[in-house]
Amino acid sequence: MAIMIPEEPCDFEPASGEGRLFEALKNLPDDYWVVHSLRLTSVEKNEMKDREIDFVIFHREKGLLCVEAKWHTKTANITMPRT
Repeated sequence: MAIMIPEEPCDFEPASGEGRLFEALKNLPDDYWVVHSLRLTSVEKNEMKDREIDFVIFHREKGLLCVEAKWHTKTANITMPRT
């Protein structure tokens, strides 16, 4: 099981799918680290900017992956024109 930071999910909008993704990411092998809801703050033009990365997945050999969780319950049928 992956090392989850924090061990329980942070508050999030239920429609975002973060809870489902949190539970799925727990099942990664134990050499993965997953950080949920990482806050980043910067100063741009004398103004504080606050951002959040939904999930940061780290593996010592494979690297780092940042994930923005999106969950949609509606589907669309899209027909692509033939060329």
